[in-house]
Amino acid sequence: MSTIYNLEPDGYLKELEDTIRQHFRYIPTSQGLSDEVFNEAEIIITRLGTHFNSEVINRFVKLKCICTPTTGLNHIDLVAAKEKGIAITSLRGETEFLRNVSATAELTWCLILNLVRNVSAAMTSVVNGDWDRDAFIGYELKGKTLGIIGYGRLGQIVGDYAKTFGMNTVAYDPDPELEENSTVKLVGLDVLLQTSDIVTLHASYDVNSGMILTSNLLSKLKPGAYFVNTARGELVDEEFLISLLNTDRLAGVALDVLASEYSGSNLQSMLSEPMHHAVTSGKNLIVTPHIGGVTHDSMRNTERFIVEKLISQYSNV
Repeated sequence: MSTIYNLEPDGYLKELEDTIRQHFRYIPTSQGLSDEVFNEAEIIITRLGTHFNSEVINRFVKLKCICTPTTGLNHIDLVAAKEKGIAITSLRGETEFLRNVSATAELTWCLILNLVRNVSAAMTSVVNGDWDRDAFIGYELKGKTLGIIGYGRLGQIVGDYAKTFGMNTVAYDPDPELEENSTVKLVGLDVLLQTSDIVTLHASYDVNSGMILTSNLLSKLKPGAYFVNTARGELVDEEFLISLLNTDRLAGVALDVLASEYSGSNLQSMLSEPMHHAVTSGKNLIVTPHIGGVTHDSMRNTERFIVEKLISQYSNV
């Protein structure tokens, strides 16, 4: 019977823990990685709270699998894991199941609406004792162009929601197979950036793909556009993006992810100086702590799916 350590048991469904105990020796711990975990763990359950870099991975003695209910895997050094013979059980590639998980797409629209209607700034103003609606005149979405970078599962859900608002939608994706079945107009990345009033990013990240939106590409963004990233911070030249906001080239930026979020640093060091300047000078910047997939519904459903997957792969090992 394999030994499983759950590094993030807070909020984990009791029924799932009971199910795991039927097949494995299950040990929940909120203490993070310890000598006990490094020496005894054969399977690790984690969300995004632990960064498994090569140094961490190489300390494990018996580890066979890292189990994470996420699609993004940049919190795990996949090369180091492969070299050590550690498998990764995740949601990546589980397209059929993920079609019913809409949390990140819904947050994307929450951020879009917040940006174009100045919701956060308006509320802060009221809390501070002001009541001046003319200070927060926004824009309607109807007739505007939404540009979706990465037209996979999430990008397609976001595009479907855009129809409700009466928006024009264009998308960019390097997958040639999408051309035949796409319900939106697929365009080149340059065209998308130059013509979209709102740009949302839903591309996958790995060390091979690297940064997609370099400073050269970001400089092509339409003046006055809004930019939303609910994918991964490493995909974007964040410093240059925020410089466009600070110089009023962009009307607003919303980031649910940061390139530095897995660094283990505190918030002050995670937020760059340009970000601090944007916040303190009243620019339309929203930063949230990677809450895209964090709903009671999505966490319950994805964790149940992952446990079933884990049992099918390792319960007899």
